[in-house]
Amino acid sequence: MDTEGGDEGAGGAFKSHHDTNKNLKTVVVFPKLAAPSAKLTATTESGEILLDGEGIYNASSPDYMVACSSLAVFKRLLSSKAPTWSEKKALLSNLEETQSTITGFDSKLMKGTSLSELEQKVYDSVEDLDAKMAEVKTLLAAHVEAGQLTASEKALLLEQVSERRSERETSMRDRSA
Repeated sequence: MDTEGGDEGAGGAFKSHHDTNKNLKTVVVFPKLAAPSAKLTATTESGEILLDGEGIYNASSPDYMVACSSLAVFKRLLSSKAPTWSEKKALLSNLEETQSTITGFDSKLMKGTSLSELEQKVYDSVEDLDAKMAEVKTLLAAHVEAGQLTASEKALLLEQVSERRSERETSMRDRSA
């Protein structure tokens, strides 16, 4: 059997060998291997992974770690790294943004468009976003119910509630008109 051919240029080739003593035929296949895409490994000086020219995640950022962590790890990180209502609210906003990105990937896939290598990598690495968002919402409500809000958090929450209330009143008036 010829042992040469395992070189880089041998991709897509095969070699066969017939051992007449054992009446055994062996076929060695050398698959075509693609070099890693430059786009997949491209990073900026700050470490952001590039996705269609836009920075989506910094691989060492808390947002990336949260999106890609298991639910058990997420819960541990949540209690130690986001103890306040404001931090949890910001985290929820980031998770919703990530969910929006993943939904965009889903819609691309549903249209029959394949994802780029990096999009696929991001799509495959994100875990349990719905469960993570539900956990954060539960903890946000617990903060409010326990009265564990700072004065600025209370003011922000009251402003948000007032905005939602006025939006609902406007939509109710529009429906009845």
